[in-house]
Amino acid sequence: MLGTMVHVTAALLLAVTIWMVYASIPPRTQDEAAPILVRIRPGMSAGQVADELHRQGLIRDKGYFLGVARVLGSETRIQAGTYAVTPGATLFSLLRDFQQGNVVQVRVTIPEGYTVRDIARRLAAHGLVDEERFVRLALGEYRAVVAGTELPTLEGYLFPDTYYFTLDMTEEQILAAMLARFRQVVLPHVERGGQGLSAHQVVTLASIVEREAKVAEERPVIASVYLNRLR
Repeated sequence: MLGTMVHVTAALLLAVTIWMVYASIPPRTQDEAAPILVRIRPGMSAGQVADELHRQGLIRDKGYFLGVARVLGSETRIQAGTYAVTPGATLFSLLRDFQQGNVVQVRVTIPEGYTVRDIARRLAAHGLVDEERFVRLALGEYRAVVAGTELPTLEGYLFPDTYYFTLDMTEEQILAAMLARFRQVVLPHVERGGQGLSAHQVVTLASIVEREAKVAEERPVIASVYLNRLR
């Protein structure tokens, strides 16, 4: 009896091992295939994720995907987002990325002097926003408060920097991130050396200086002229 149980257990373990090895073998694809974007929407079940992967030719058997997900404890831990999946990726690497939320991040640099429309155009070129909606929000519809003042527009408040955004972020979330960066970097300097000016006055002055200065060396001179007028 005991010997039979041992043999049955060994056979089961062998079957599971073979199954796991088979499951880890990706579909056969062309060499150096470009990554495919897979969007996992909030609330999608593991079965729906398997359907999408199978539809795009990224897995060959939905049952194996679900079985491996169940064994690894990933079935209910898949995070929503847009993923870049390389054809040929194993189920284990897929599930690891889905569980860790390794979504696509887009690197975008916003240079100094960019207006809201310039920023919107660059973000749209990276597939991150609807250009017109971003402009509409930034120039009036998006309500934000900086240093206790409600802003009529975000012109001048979207901090120039290099950002990493995900493809699933909304226009509102991107605006909030850029405004938060402004608060983090600019406000401490305004509080320490703003010469009694409010944050809005500093932003307005900076915009004027940026527009009128032909070369960088002219900025301090122009700024001092306007500061003297404000005193």
